[in-house]
Amino acid sequence: MLTVKNFSLQFGQRILFEKLNLTVFSGQKVALVGPNGAGKTSLLKHIIESVCEGIKHEEVEIAKGLRVAYIEQELHDIDILAIDFVVFGDAKLAELKTKMLKAEAKQDYDKLANFYVQWEEQGGFVAEAKASELLHGLGFSDQEFIQPIKSFSGGWRMRLKLARCLFTPADLLLLDEPTNHLDLETISWLKKWLNKFLGTMVFVSHDRDFIDAIADNIASIETKKCVLYKGNYSQFEDKKAEAMAQQQNLYDKQQAVISHMTAFVNKFKAKASKAKQAQSRLKAIDRMEKVAAVQMSKAFHFEFFPSDVVGNPLIRLDNVSVGYQPEVAILKKLKLSVRSGDRIGLLGLNGAGKSTLIKTLSGVLKPQVGEIFKQSKLKIGYFAQHQLEALNLEQTPLWHLQELTTGVKELDLRKFLGRFLFGAEHVNVPVGKFSGGEKARLAFAMIVWQRPSLLLLDEPSNHLDLDTREALMMALQQYEGAMILVAHDEFLLNNCVDQLWLIKDGMVNPFEDSVKDYLNSV
Repeated sequence: MLTVKNFSLQFGQRILFEKLNLTVFSGQKVALVGPNGAGKTSLLKHIIESVCEGIKHEEVEIAKGLRVAYIEQELHDIDILAIDFVVFGDAKLAELKTKMLKAEAKQDYDKLANFYVQWEEQGGFVAEAKASELLHGLGFSDQEFIQPIKSFSGGWRMRLKLARCLFTPADLLLLDEPTNHLDLETISWLKKWLNKFLGTMVFVSHDRDFIDAIADNIASIETKKCVLYKGNYSQFEDKKAEAMAQQQNLYDKQQAVISHMTAFVNKFKAKASKAKQAQSRLKAIDRMEKVAAVQMSKAFHFEFFPSDVVGNPLIRLDNVSVGYQPEVAILKKLKLSVRSGDRIGLLGLNGAGKSTLIKTLSGVLKPQVGEIFKQSKLKIGYFAQHQLEALNLEQTPLWHLQELTTGVKELDLRKFLGRFLFGAEHVNVPVGKFSGGEKARLAFAMIVWQRPSLLLLDEPSNHLDLDTREALMMALQQYEGAMILVAHDEFLLNNCVDQLWLIKDGMVNPFEDSVKDYLNSV
Protein backbone atom coordinates (compact mmCIF):
# COMPACT_ATOMS: atom_id res chain seq x y z
CA MET A 1 0.00 0.00 0.00
CA LEU A 2 2.72 2.49 1.01
CA THR A 3 6.46 2.12 0.56
CA VAL A 4 9.37 4.39 1.43
CA LYS A 5 12.61 3.27 -0.27
CA ASN A 6 16.17 4.44 0.39
CA PHE A 7 15.09 7.73 1.94
CA SER A 8 17.97 9.91 3.12
CA LEU A 9 17.58 13.30 4.78
CA GLN A 10 20.15 15.76 6.09
CA PHE A 11 19.88 19.21 7.69
CA GLY A 12 23.28 20.93 7.48
CA GLN A 13 25.79 18.59 9.12
CA ARG A 14 23.07 16.59 10.87
CA ILE A 15 22.01 13.37 9.15
CA LEU A 16 18.49 12.24 10.10
CA PHE A 17 18.08 9.26 7.75
CA GLU A 18 20.40 7.13 5.64
CA LYS A 19 18.61 4.93 3.08
CA LEU A 20 15.61 4.42 5.35
CA ASN A 21 13.04 1.85 4.22
CA LEU A 22 9.45 1.37 5.42
CA THR A 23 6.61 -0.72 4.00
CA VAL A 24 3.05 -0.36 5.28
CA PHE A 25 0.47 -2.97 4.25
CA SER A 26 -3.28 -2.57 3.92
CA GLY A 27 -5.10 -2.51 7.26
CA GLN A 28 -2.03 -1.88 9.42
CA LYS A 29 -2.02 0.83 12.07
CA VAL A 30 1.60 1.92 12.38
CA ALA A 31 2.93 4.26 15.09
CA LEU A 32 6.17 6.12 14.32
CA VAL A 33 8.17 6.34 17.55
CA GLY A 34 11.56 7.66 18.59
CA PRO A 35 13.03 10.42 20.76
CA ASN A 36 12.45 14.11 20.04
CA GLY A 37 14.54 15.11 17.04
CA ALA A 38 14.77 11.58 15.62
CA GLY A 39 12.83 12.66 12.52
CA LYS A 40 9.35 11.18 13.01
CA THR A 41 7.51 14.30 11.87
CA SER A 42 10.00 14.83 9.02
CA LEU A 43 9.34 11.31 7.73
CA LEU A 44 5.56 11.72 7.98
CA LYS A 45 5.74 15.14 6.31
CA HIS A 46 7.76 13.63 3.45
CA ILE A 47 5.06 11.00 2.95
CA ILE A 48 2.27 13.61 3.11
CA GLU A 49 4.01 15.85 0.58
CA SER A 50 4.36 12.94 -1.81
CA VAL A 51 0.87 11.43 -1.58
CA CYS A 52 -1.28 14.44 -0.69
CA GLU A 53 0.32 17.69 -1.78
CA GLY A 54 1.59 16.79 -5.24
CA ILE A 55 5.28 17.23 -4.40
CA LYS A 56 7.18 14.51 -6.25
CA HIS A 57 9.39 12.32 -4.04
CA GLU A 58 10.69 9.29 -5.90
CA GLU A 59 11.41 7.48 -2.60
CA VAL A 60 7.68 7.21 -1.83
CA GLU A 61 5.40 4.77 -3.63
CA ILE A 62 1.66 4.46 -3.02
CA ALA A 63 -1.02 2.15 -4.37
CA LYS A 64 -2.91 3.60 -7.33
CA GLY A 65 -6.29 5.13 -6.49
CA LEU A 66 -5.63 5.16 -2.74
CA ARG A 67 -7.66 7.78 -0.86
CA VAL A 68 -5.55 9.59 1.73
CA ALA A 69 -6.51 11.95 4.58
CA TYR A 70 -4.22 14.02 6.77
CA ILE A 71 -4.41 17.01 9.10
CA GLU A 72 -3.76 20.12 7.06
CA GLN A 73 -1.35 22.66 8.52
CA GLU A 74 -2.97 25.95 7.60
CA LEU A 75 -6.42 27.14 8.66
CA HIS A 76 -6.98 30.79 7.85
CA ASP A 77 -9.60 33.20 9.23
CA ILE A 78 -12.57 32.35 7.03
CA ASP A 79 -16.32 32.78 7.35
CA ILE A 80 -17.18 29.16 6.59
CA LEU A 81 -19.17 27.50 9.37
CA ALA A 82 -17.56 24.80 11.48
CA ILE A 83 -19.85 22.00 10.29
CA ASP A 84 -19.43 23.03 6.63
CA PHE A 85 -15.65 23.05 7.07
CA VAL A 86 -15.80 19.44 8.25
CA VAL A 87 -18.19 18.33 5.47
CA PHE A 88 -15.89 19.99 2.91
CA GLY A 89 -13.43 17.20 3.67
CA ASP A 90 -15.44 15.27 1.07
CA ALA A 91 -14.47 16.93 -2.23
CA LYS A 92 -17.71 15.97 -4.04
CA LEU A 93 -19.91 17.31 -1.28
CA ALA A 94 -17.73 20.40 -1.00
CA GLU A 95 -18.26 21.21 -4.68
CA LEU A 96 -22.03 20.77 -4.41
CA LYS A 97 -22.24 22.77 -1.15
CA THR A 98 -20.35 25.65 -2.76
CA LYS A 99 -22.89 25.71 -5.60
CA MET A 100 -25.72 25.71 -3.06
CA LEU A 101 -24.24 28.67 -1.19
CA LYS A 102 -23.77 30.65 -4.41
CA ALA A 103 -27.35 29.94 -5.52
CA GLU A 104 -28.60 30.99 -2.11
CA ALA A 105 -26.59 34.23 -2.26
CA LYS A 106 -28.09 35.01 -5.69
CA GLN A 107 -31.57 34.01 -4.45
CA ASP A 108 -31.81 31.57 -7.36
CA TYR A 109 -34.25 29.26 -5.59
CA ASP A 110 -34.94 27.02 -8.61
CA LYS A 111 -31.27 26.07 -8.79
CA LEU A 112 -31.11 25.80 -5.03
CA ALA A 113 -34.02 23.36 -4.95
CA ASN A 114 -32.31 21.23 -7.60
CA PHE A 115 -29.06 21.28 -5.65
CA TYR A 116 -30.89 20.14 -2.49
CA VAL A 117 -32.19 17.12 -4.39
CA GLN A 118 -28.62 16.30 -5.49
CA TRP A 119 -27.44 16.89 -1.92
CA GLU A 120 -29.84 14.27 -0.62
CA GLU A 121 -28.97 11.82 -3.41
CA GLN A 122 -25.24 12.13 -2.65
CA GLY A 123 -25.81 11.52 1.06
CA GLY A 124 -25.30 15.12 2.15
CA PHE A 125 -27.72 14.96 5.08
CA VAL A 126 -26.18 11.71 6.30
CA ALA A 127 -22.76 13.35 5.93
CA GLU A 128 -23.86 16.29 8.07
CA ALA A 129 -25.02 13.85 10.76
CA LYS A 130 -21.60 12.16 10.67
CA ALA A 131 -19.86 15.54 10.84
CA SER A 132 -22.03 16.44 13.84
CA GLU A 133 -21.03 13.20 15.56
CA LEU A 134 -17.35 13.99 15.01
CA LEU A 135 -17.70 17.53 16.30
CA HIS A 136 -19.59 16.35 19.38
CA GLY A 137 -16.92 13.74 20.04
CA LEU A 138 -14.21 16.40 19.82
CA GLY A 139 -15.98 18.61 22.35
CA PHE A 140 -17.99 21.07 20.23
CA SER A 141 -21.49 22.12 21.26
CA ASP A 142 -24.46 22.36 18.88
CA GLN A 143 -24.21 26.15 18.97
CA GLU A 144 -20.56 26.01 17.88
CA PHE A 145 -21.44 23.97 14.77
CA ILE A 146 -22.77 27.14 13.14
CA GLN A 147 -20.00 29.49 14.24
CA PRO A 148 -17.45 30.65 11.63
CA ILE A 149 -13.95 29.20 11.70
CA LYS A 150 -12.41 32.59 12.51
CA SER A 151 -14.24 32.69 15.87
CA PHE A 152 -12.29 29.70 17.26
CA SER A 153 -8.97 29.80 19.14
CA GLY A 154 -5.87 27.90 18.02
CA GLY A 155 -6.54 24.76 20.08
CA TRP A 156 -10.11 24.48 18.85
CA ARG A 157 -9.00 25.05 15.25
CA MET A 158 -6.72 22.06 15.65
CA ARG A 159 -9.76 20.02 16.69
CA LEU A 160 -11.65 21.27 13.62
CA LYS A 161 -8.81 20.18 11.35
CA LEU A 162 -8.79 16.78 13.04
CA ALA A 163 -12.56 16.48 12.57
CA ARG A 164 -12.24 17.29 8.87
CA CYS A 165 -9.44 14.76 8.47
CA LEU A 166 -11.48 12.02 10.17
CA PHE A 167 -14.51 12.90 8.03
CA THR A 168 -12.62 12.74 4.72
CA PRO A 169 -13.26 9.45 2.88
CA ALA A 170 -9.92 7.66 3.18
CA ASP A 171 -8.16 4.33 2.86
CA LEU A 172 -5.05 5.75 4.56
CA LEU A 173 -4.91 8.15 7.53
CA LEU A 174 -1.70 10.11 8.20
CA LEU A 175 -1.77 11.76 11.64
CA ASP A 176 0.92 13.80 13.38
CA GLU A 177 0.26 14.08 17.14
CA PRO A 178 -3.54 13.86 16.86
CA THR A 179 -3.97 14.06 20.66
CA ASN A 180 -2.35 17.50 20.93
CA HIS A 181 -4.82 20.06 22.36
CA LEU A 182 -7.19 17.26 23.43
CA ASP A 183 -8.29 16.55 26.98
CA LEU A 184 -8.51 13.14 28.64
CA GLU A 185 -12.15 12.59 27.71
CA THR A 186 -11.68 13.56 24.06
CA ILE A 187 -8.62 11.33 23.72
CA SER A 188 -10.70 8.45 25.05
CA TRP A 189 -13.37 9.18 22.41
CA LEU A 190 -10.74 9.43 19.66
CA LYS A 191 -9.27 6.04 20.60
CA LYS A 192 -12.69 4.45 20.21
CA TRP A 193 -13.29 6.16 16.87
CA LEU A 194 -9.92 5.17 15.41
CA ASN A 195 -10.36 1.58 16.57
CA LYS A 196 -13.51 1.44 14.39
CA PHE A 197 -11.59 2.79 11.36
CA LEU A 198 -11.09 -0.11 8.95
CA GLY A 199 -8.41 1.49 6.80
CA THR A 200 -4.66 1.89 7.19
CA MET A 201 -3.04 4.40 9.51
CA VAL A 202 0.43 5.87 10.03
CA PHE A 203 0.68 8.21 13.00
CA VAL A 204 3.08 9.96 15.36
CA SER A 205 2.22 10.16 19.05
CA HIS A 206 3.98 10.58 22.39
CA ASP A 207 1.02 9.21 24.33
CA ARG A 208 1.88 5.66 25.35
CA ASP A 209 -1.66 4.66 26.29
CA PHE A 210 -2.97 6.04 22.97
CA ILE A 211 -0.34 4.09 21.00
CA ASP A 212 -1.09 0.90 22.95
CA ALA A 213 -4.80 1.27 22.19
CA ILE A 214 -4.41 1.95 18.44
CA ALA A 215 -1.18 0.56 16.97
CA ASP A 216 -0.64 -2.99 15.78
CA ASN A 217 2.84 -2.17 14.45
CA ILE A 218 5.60 0.11 15.75
CA ALA A 219 8.01 1.77 13.32
CA SER A 220 10.95 2.73 15.51
CA ILE A 221 13.45 5.35 14.27
CA GLU A 222 16.81 3.85 15.23
CA THR A 223 20.33 4.81 14.09
CA LYS A 224 19.00 6.73 11.05
CA LYS A 225 16.90 3.74 9.95
CA CYS A 226 13.35 2.55 10.53
CA VAL A 227 12.83 -0.82 12.25
CA LEU A 228 9.33 -2.34 12.20
CA TYR A 229 8.06 -4.30 15.22
CA LYS A 230 4.75 -6.17 15.24
CA GLY A 231 2.45 -5.35 18.16
CA ASN A 232 1.64 -2.31 20.29
CA TYR A 233 4.05 -0.15 22.26
CA SER A 234 4.25 -2.38 25.35
CA GLN A 235 5.05 -5.38 23.14
CA PHE A 236 7.55 -3.28 21.19
CA GLU A 237 9.49 -2.46 24.36
CA ASP A 238 9.87 -6.15 25.18
CA LYS A 239 10.85 -7.10 21.61
CA LYS A 240 13.32 -4.25 21.27
CA ALA A 241 15.04 -5.15 24.54
CA GLU A 242 15.27 -8.77 23.36
CA ALA A 243 16.62 -7.73 19.94
CA MET A 244 19.23 -5.46 21.54
CA ALA A 245 20.36 -8.26 23.84
CA GLN A 246 20.67 -10.67 20.89
CA GLN A 247 22.58 -8.10 18.83
CA GLN A 248 25.00 -7.39 21.67
CA ASN A 249 25.52 -11.13 22.17
CA LEU A 250 26.29 -11.60 18.46
CA TYR A 251 28.62 -8.59 18.54
CA ASP A 252 30.51 -9.95 21.56
CA LYS A 253 30.91 -13.38 19.92
CA GLN A 254 32.10 -11.89 16.64
CA GLN A 255 34.59 -9.63 18.42
CA ALA A 256 35.97 -12.67 20.28
CA VAL A 257 36.47 -14.50 16.94
CA ILE A 258 38.07 -11.44 15.34
CA SER A 259 40.34 -10.99 18.36
CA HIS A 260 41.42 -14.64 18.20
CA MET A 261 42.12 -14.46 14.45
CA THR A 262 43.93 -11.14 14.79
CA ALA A 263 46.15 -12.58 17.52
CA PHE A 264 47.04 -15.50 15.19
CA VAL A 265 47.90 -13.07 12.39
CA ASN A 266 50.08 -10.91 14.63
CA LYS A 267 51.90 -13.96 15.95
CA PHE A 268 52.61 -15.78 12.70
CA LYS A 269 52.53 -13.19 9.86
CA ALA A 270 56.34 -12.99 9.82
CA LYS A 271 56.75 -16.80 9.84
CA ALA A 272 57.04 -18.18 6.32
CA SER A 273 55.36 -21.51 7.14
CA LYS A 274 52.33 -19.73 8.64
CA ALA A 275 52.17 -16.63 6.40
CA LYS A 276 49.57 -18.16 4.06
CA GLN A 277 47.28 -19.07 6.98
CA ALA A 278 47.73 -15.58 8.44
CA GLN A 279 46.75 -13.96 5.11
CA SER A 280 43.74 -16.27 4.88
CA ARG A 281 42.52 -15.15 8.30
CA LEU A 282 43.00 -11.47 7.37
CA LYS A 283 40.82 -12.00 4.28
CA ALA A 284 38.23 -13.83 6.38
CA ILE A 285 38.06 -10.87 8.77
CA ASP A 286 37.60 -8.48 5.82
CA ARG A 287 34.81 -10.63 4.34
CA MET A 288 32.87 -10.80 7.61
CA GLU A 289 29.57 -8.94 7.70
CA LYS A 290 30.26 -6.92 10.80
CA VAL A 291 27.71 -6.90 13.61
CA ALA A 292 27.33 -3.39 15.05
CA ALA A 293 27.60 -2.85 18.77
CA VAL A 294 24.35 -1.81 20.44
CA GLN A 295 24.18 1.96 20.59
CA MET A 296 22.47 2.95 23.81
CA SER A 297 21.02 6.46 23.76
CA LYS A 298 21.65 8.51 26.87
CA ALA A 299 18.60 7.85 29.03
CA PHE A 300 17.04 10.80 30.80
CA HIS A 301 16.51 10.16 34.49
CA PHE A 302 15.93 12.48 37.41
CA GLU A 303 14.63 12.33 40.96
CA PHE A 304 13.39 14.74 43.59
CA PHE A 305 15.40 15.70 46.65
CA PRO A 306 13.86 14.85 50.04
CA SER A 307 11.64 17.76 51.08
CA ASP A 308 11.47 19.43 54.48
CA VAL A 309 9.01 17.97 56.99
CA VAL A 310 6.07 20.30 57.60
CA GLY A 311 2.88 19.90 59.61
CA ASN A 312 -0.50 18.58 58.47
CA PRO A 313 -2.60 19.46 56.65
CA LEU A 314 -0.19 21.07 54.21
CA ILE A 315 -2.97 23.23 52.83
CA ARG A 316 -6.65 23.64 53.66
CA LEU A 317 -9.50 25.41 51.85
CA ASP A 318 -12.32 26.65 54.07
CA ASN A 319 -15.52 27.59 52.22
CA VAL A 320 -13.53 28.88 49.25
CA SER A 321 -15.18 30.13 46.05
CA VAL A 322 -13.01 31.19 43.14
CA GLY A 323 -13.37 32.53 39.61
CA TYR A 324 -11.93 34.99 37.11
CA GLN A 325 -14.75 37.56 37.11
CA PRO A 326 -16.23 39.29 40.15
CA GLU A 327 -19.20 37.40 41.59
CA VAL A 328 -18.89 34.65 38.94
CA ALA A 329 -17.55 31.57 40.73
CA ILE A 330 -16.23 28.57 38.79
CA LEU A 331 -15.61 26.57 41.98
CA LYS A 332 -17.93 27.10 44.93
CA LYS A 333 -17.70 26.68 48.71
CA LEU A 334 -14.76 24.27 48.62
CA LYS A 335 -13.83 22.51 51.84
CA LEU A 336 -10.67 20.56 51.02
CA SER A 337 -7.39 19.63 52.62
CA VAL A 338 -4.16 18.11 51.32
CA ARG A 339 -1.95 16.09 53.65
CA SER A 340 1.62 14.81 53.40
CA GLY A 341 1.85 11.85 51.04
CA ASP A 342 -1.46 12.53 49.27
CA ARG A 343 -1.27 11.65 45.57
CA ILE A 344 -4.35 13.09 43.91
CA GLY A 345 -5.44 13.09 40.28
CA LEU A 346 -8.04 15.62 39.11
CA LEU A 347 -10.83 14.54 36.75
CA GLY A 348 -13.43 16.68 35.03
CA LEU A 349 -14.57 17.89 31.64
CA ASN A 350 -12.73 20.64 29.80
CA GLY A 351 -13.62 23.92 31.55
CA ALA A 352 -14.85 22.25 34.72
CA GLY A 353 -12.16 23.97 36.80
CA LYS A 354 -9.17 21.62 37.12
CA SER A 355 -6.61 24.29 36.25
CA THR A 356 -8.57 26.81 38.32
CA LEU A 357 -8.18 24.62 41.41
CA ILE A 358 -4.43 24.19 40.75
CA LYS A 359 -4.02 27.97 40.38
CA THR A 360 -5.96 28.54 43.59
CA LEU A 361 -3.83 26.09 45.58
CA SER A 362 -0.63 27.61 44.16
CA GLY A 363 -1.67 31.13 45.14
CA VAL A 364 -1.81 32.42 41.56
CA LEU A 365 -5.58 32.87 41.84
CA LYS A 366 -6.99 34.48 44.98
CA PRO A 367 -10.31 33.28 46.44
CA GLN A 368 -13.40 35.43 46.04
CA VAL A 369 -14.84 34.03 49.26
CA GLY A 370 -13.37 31.92 52.07
CA GLU A 371 -9.84 31.37 53.33
CA ILE A 372 -6.83 29.23 52.41
CA PHE A 373 -4.55 28.05 55.21
CA LYS A 374 -0.99 26.87 54.44
CA GLN A 375 1.80 25.59 56.63
CA SER A 376 4.33 28.38 57.10
CA LYS A 377 7.25 26.28 55.81
CA LEU A 378 5.33 24.77 52.88
CA LYS A 379 7.21 24.88 49.59
CA ILE A 380 5.09 24.37 46.48
CA GLY A 381 6.42 23.16 43.14
CA TYR A 382 4.03 24.43 40.47
CA PHE A 383 4.18 23.30 36.85
CA ALA A 384 1.83 24.58 34.13
CA GLN A 385 2.24 25.44 30.48
CA HIS A 386 2.28 29.17 31.21
CA GLN A 387 5.33 28.52 33.42
CA LEU A 388 7.22 27.68 30.23
CA GLU A 389 6.05 30.92 28.66
CA ALA A 390 7.31 32.78 31.75
CA LEU A 391 10.89 31.58 31.21
CA ASN A 392 13.24 34.38 30.15
CA LEU A 393 13.90 33.51 26.51
CA GLU A 394 17.04 35.67 26.38
CA GLN A 395 18.63 33.98 29.38
CA THR A 396 20.25 30.57 29.86
CA PRO A 397 19.46 27.51 32.01
CA LEU A 398 22.38 28.45 34.26
CA TRP A 399 20.98 31.96 34.75
CA HIS A 400 17.52 30.61 35.64
CA LEU A 401 18.99 28.36 38.33
CA GLN A 402 21.22 31.15 39.69
CA GLU A 403 18.09 33.28 40.14
CA LEU A 404 16.74 30.66 42.56
CA THR A 405 19.76 30.42 44.83
CA THR A 406 22.70 32.21 46.40
CA GLY A 407 26.03 30.96 47.64
CA VAL A 408 26.13 27.86 45.42
CA LYS A 409 29.16 27.25 43.25
CA GLU A 410 28.59 27.48 39.51
CA LEU A 411 30.21 24.06 39.06
CA ASP A 412 27.56 22.49 41.32
CA LEU A 413 24.78 24.18 39.35
CA ARG A 414 26.28 22.91 36.10
CA LYS A 415 26.45 19.36 37.48
CA PHE A 416 22.82 19.59 38.57
CA LEU A 417 21.69 20.85 35.15
CA GLY A 418 23.62 17.99 33.58
CA ARG A 419 21.16 15.57 35.22
CA PHE A 420 18.47 17.20 33.06
CA LEU A 421 20.56 16.75 29.88
CA PHE A 422 21.83 20.33 29.85
CA GLY A 423 25.51 19.63 29.23
CA ALA A 424 28.36 22.09 28.89
CA GLU A 425 27.20 23.00 25.37
CA HIS A 426 23.65 23.81 26.56
CA VAL A 427 23.85 25.56 29.95
CA ASN A 428 24.73 28.91 28.36
CA VAL A 429 22.36 28.70 25.36
CA PRO A 430 19.42 31.17 25.45
CA VAL A 431 16.16 29.42 26.35
CA GLY A 432 14.49 30.96 23.29
CA LYS A 433 16.38 28.46 21.13
CA PHE A 434 15.02 25.44 23.03
CA SER A 435 12.22 23.11 21.99
CA GLY A 436 9.07 22.72 24.10
CA GLY A 437 10.49 19.52 25.60
CA GLU A 438 13.77 21.21 26.55
CA LYS A 439 11.90 24.10 28.20
CA ALA A 440 9.83 21.57 30.16
CA ARG A 441 13.02 19.83 31.36
CA LEU A 442 14.35 23.17 32.57
CA ALA A 443 11.08 23.87 34.42
CA PHE A 444 11.33 20.45 36.10
CA ALA A 445 14.94 21.19 37.08
CA MET A 446 13.89 24.48 38.70
CA ILE A 447 11.12 22.72 40.64
CA VAL A 448 13.39 19.90 41.84
CA TRP A 449 16.02 22.42 42.98
CA GLN A 450 13.52 24.07 45.33
CA ARG A 451 12.73 20.82 47.24
CA PRO A 452 8.92 21.19 47.28
CA SER A 453 6.71 19.44 49.83
CA LEU A 454 3.70 19.77 47.50
CA LEU A 455 3.70 19.35 43.72
CA LEU A 456 0.94 20.99 41.68
CA LEU A 457 1.23 19.69 38.12
CA ASP A 458 -1.03 20.90 35.31
CA GLU A 459 -0.44 18.85 32.14
CA PRO A 460 3.27 18.23 32.83
CA SER A 461 3.67 15.72 29.98
CA ASN A 462 2.84 18.15 27.15
CA HIS A 463 5.72 18.49 24.64
CA LEU A 464 7.51 15.46 26.12
CA ASP A 465 8.59 12.44 24.09
CA LEU A 466 7.94 8.92 25.33
CA ASP A 467 11.33 8.53 27.02
CA THR A 468 10.99 11.81 28.91
CA ARG A 469 7.43 10.93 29.95
CA GLU A 470 8.79 7.67 31.30
CA ALA A 471 11.45 9.57 33.28
CA LEU A 472 8.80 11.93 34.65
CA MET A 473 6.58 9.03 35.69
CA MET A 474 9.43 7.27 37.51
CA ALA A 475 10.45 10.48 39.29
CA LEU A 476 6.86 11.10 40.44
CA GLN A 477 6.54 7.51 41.65
CA GLN A 478 9.61 7.99 43.83
CA TYR A 479 8.61 11.45 45.07
CA GLU A 480 7.72 11.32 48.77
CA GLY A 481 5.80 14.58 49.09
CA ALA A 482 2.16 15.37 48.30
CA MET A 483 1.03 15.77 44.70
CA ILE A 484 -1.99 16.98 42.75
CA LEU A 485 -1.91 16.08 39.06
CA VAL A 486 -3.92 17.19 36.03
CA ALA A 487 -3.04 15.17 32.93
CA HIS A 488 -4.56 14.04 29.65
CA ASP A 489 -2.07 11.18 29.74
CA GLU A 490 -4.06 8.22 31.10
CA PHE A 491 -0.90 6.14 31.61
CA LEU A 492 0.65 8.86 33.79
CA LEU A 493 -2.48 9.16 35.91
CA ASN A 494 -2.83 5.41 36.40
CA ASN A 495 0.77 5.06 37.54
CA CYS A 496 1.27 8.16 39.69
CA VAL A 497 -1.85 8.80 41.80
CA ASP A 498 -3.75 6.71 44.31
CA GLN A 499 -6.86 8.85 44.78
CA LEU A 500 -9.06 10.84 42.41
CA TRP A 501 -11.09 14.03 42.79
CA LEU A 502 -13.90 14.78 40.34
CA ILE A 503 -14.66 18.42 39.54
CA LYS A 504 -18.23 18.85 38.34
CA ASP A 505 -20.82 21.63 38.60
CA GLY A 506 -18.43 23.82 40.56
CA MET A 507 -17.88 21.19 43.26
CA VAL A 508 -14.90 18.95 44.07
CA ASN A 509 -15.65 15.47 45.42
CA PRO A 510 -13.73 12.19 45.84
CA PHE A 511 -14.15 9.75 42.93
CA GLU A 512 -13.94 6.21 44.25
CA ASP A 513 -13.66 4.35 40.93
CA SER A 514 -10.82 4.21 38.37
CA VAL A 515 -9.84 6.56 35.55
CA LYS A 516 -11.19 3.97 33.11
CA ASP A 517 -14.53 3.91 34.93
CA TYR A 518 -14.68 7.70 34.71
CA LEU A 519 -13.96 7.73 30.97
CA ASN A 520 -16.63 5.10 30.38
CA SER A 521 -19.14 7.29 32.20
CA VAL A 522 -18.66 10.50 30.20
